[in-house]
Amino acid sequence: MKPARKSVSLSNMVGEAGAALQEAVVGRPKAWVAQARERMKNLPKTNFELGVMFAEQGRFSDALFRFRITEYLQADYPLLWVNVGSCYFRMGQKDKAKTALLKALKQTPNNQSAIYMLASIDPKALPAGLKPERMPKDMVVGFFSAMANGYDLEEAREKYQAGKVIHDLLKPLVSAAVPAVLDLGCGTGIVARPWRAGASSITGVDFTPAMLTLANKATHADKKLFDTLVEADITQLPTSIPEASADAVLVVNVAQFVGDLAGIMVGAARAMKQGAALVITMEPYTANTGFGINSSTGRFGHSSAYVSQVAQSAGLKLAKDEAVELYPTIAARAIVFTKGTN
Repeated sequence: MKPARKSVSLSNMVGEAGAALQEAVVGRPKAWVAQARERMKNLPKTNFELGVMFAEQGRFSDALFRFRITEYLQADYPLLWVNVGSCYFRMGQKDKAKTALLKALKQTPNNQSAIYMLASIDPKALPAGLKPERMPKDMVVGFFSAMANGYDLEEAREKYQAGKVIHDLLKPLVSAAVPAVLDLGCGTGIVARPWRAGASSITGVDFTPAMLTLANKATHADKKLFDTLVEADITQLPTSIPEASADAVLVVNVAQFVGDLAGIMVGAARAMKQGAALVITMEPYTANTGFGINSSTGRFGHSSAYVSQVAQSAGLKLAKDEAVELYPTIAARAIVFTKGTN
C-alpha cells in the first residue's frame, strides 16, 4: 500500500519557488559582486607586493608591469613611486628614474631611498635642504644580502686585493706585536684574513645578517677567522665593543656606503688602545672638500681633508695618506691614523 502523499498548498509551492528564484537571481550575484569588490580592494596591494618580489629577484620589467597596474588602480599607493624609481635606477634608465623619484618625494618628502637615488642622478633636482649623509640602511642590507652567497667569488673575479694591500700598509704602524684587530664593516672577512695568523683576536662588526652568517663560517690559517662577531651599525658602535681593546682597526671598502664618517671615527677612537692604528679607505670625491655622491659610481666619495678633519676631531693623529689599488680599475685612497704615540 502506498503511503499517503503529503499535500503541499499551491501558495507554499509558489513561496518556495520564489525564494529559490530570489537566491539564484538576486542573492548569489549580490554575493559574487561583494566578493569581487573585496578582491578589487586588494588588487593594488597584491600587484604592488608582486612588483616588490620581482624587483628583489632582479626581474625589473616584470616588477614595473605590476607597478603600472598598481598605479592604474591606486596612483597614490604608499611607496609605489620610490619602487618604480628604484627599478629604473637599477636598469640604468636615469631619466625615467628621476621622474619617478620626484613623484616619490611629493608622496613622502623625507624618503631617504628616494633622496639618495635622486642625488646620485641629479643633485640639483633635490628639493632645498635635502642632502643624503649616508646610504639608507635597507638599501645597503638589501644589496649585500642579495650578493652574499657569491660575494667572495665575485670579488675574486674583480681581482679585489684589499686584504694584502691593507695588511702591508698598516702592520708596520701597529705597535702591538700580536694585535687585537677590529674589523668594521667586516662583510665575509676578506680584509681580515691576512691578520689571522699573527692576531691575538679578531672582532668583526656588520649589520647585514647574511654576511655575518658567512663570516661566522670563515676560516683562515687553520683557524676560525673571527673570534667575535657583532651585528651592529658601525656608525654607532655598541658598548659591547670594549673601550681601549683594539690595536688595529680596519675600515676598508666601507666609507662609500656611509657618507658621514664622524660616528665611525668617534666609536673607533673609543675602542682603540694607546698606540693603536686605524686605516680607512675611500673613493676620492670630485670636490676638494667634504663628501658627496659621485655620479659616476652612485656611491659616496670623500676628500682626504674631510676624513682627516673628522678623525682628528675624534682624537686621532694622521700617519699616512696614499693611493692604493684595492681593485685594478677603481681609484681609492687609504689614510692611516694613530692614537697617542707609537
